[in-house]
Amino acid sequence: NFHLKHILTMASRSADEPANHTQLSGKKRKLDATPNDTTDKHDESNDEDLPPSKYFRPAALEANIGRKCPYLDQINRKALDFDFEKVCSVTMSNHNVYGCLVCGAYFAGRSKNSPAYFHALQENHRIFIHTENGKIYCLPDDYEVIDPSLNDIKHNLHPTFTAQEIYALDNNVDYAHALNERDYLPGIIGLNNLNHTDWLNVVIQSLMRVKPLRDYFIRNFDSKRILATRFGELVRKYFNPRNFKGQVSPHELLQAISLESSKKFQIGKQSDPLAFLAWFLNQLHRDLGGNKKHHSSVVSETLQGLITITTYTPKKKKKSTKKVHFNADDDDGDGDDDI
Repeated sequence: NFHLKHILTMASRSADEPANHTQLSGKKRKLDATPNDTTDKHDESNDEDLPPSKYFRPAALEANIGRKCPYLDQINRKALDFDFEKVCSVTMSNHNVYGCLVCGAYFAGRSKNSPAYFHALQENHRIFIHTENGKIYCLPDDYEVIDPSLNDIKHNLHPTFTAQEIYALDNNVDYAHALNERDYLPGIIGLNNLNHTDWLNVVIQSLMRVKPLRDYFIRNFDSKRILATRFGELVRKYFNPRNFKGQVSPHELLQAISLESSKKFQIGKQSDPLAFLAWFLNQLHRDLGGNKKHHSSVVSETLQGLITITTYTPKKKKKSTKKVHFNADDDDGDGDDDI
């Protein structure tokens, strides 16, 4: 019995040894693999720090990608307003400005690290229009978008008129349809009151009824002087039959007026309409190259002459009339009323 028990004990031990050896060798292999795993993880972390450009080449754009841009459905025409001063909302620069056709904000540049480029990445707003030449681009891919469905946006940025359209302005009775589902008659629309600027609105709307002056500025007029340029832009927007809205804001013209008049006429400051009219016509006359000679500018050619001023006082029931000569050039150089 003793020998039988001893043999069974030895047999059981020999049966357990391979399992123990396998378990130990498994632990050994696991421990030996630990340094290698650490090295692999370290290598993987280094790979994550490397820029993607090390492994990926940028895909070449198709030759006609601009004619089938997939992001045109982002455009929101109701958010677009080209009446306000076009300055970058980040840098406040007015050089090389692009307008976002999704949210309506303005940003400078379209190259990498520019405000427009970052806006496209952060907000996923892809379509931008250059405020000067009217070209439309897709960012950050940076290709020009060419699509006839965008012509209405380009036209609202810089309205143009044919000779036939200019001739028909005074006889036009066709209402246009704005995006807010309201109808308006081109040339018979309102100017936004920008905080006590009614003195400007009444003068500008009166001048737009002077046909020779209106037609001169509506023919794609461009000038190196900011006052004449801004007035021409406002005239063309005022008579534009394809406006997105039924009113126009004179904000850019007011900015130019404030600058040229050394803030004598500005937003938020009530002014005399007659004093502003005299200053504005004199300044516009000089900006167009006018001098003391008659017909030296469209202002003197149209408005220079004899003016009859009639004043009526209701309480005194008194009426007085006088005739004065209007000179479009400021003789005394003080910029004041020369009437």
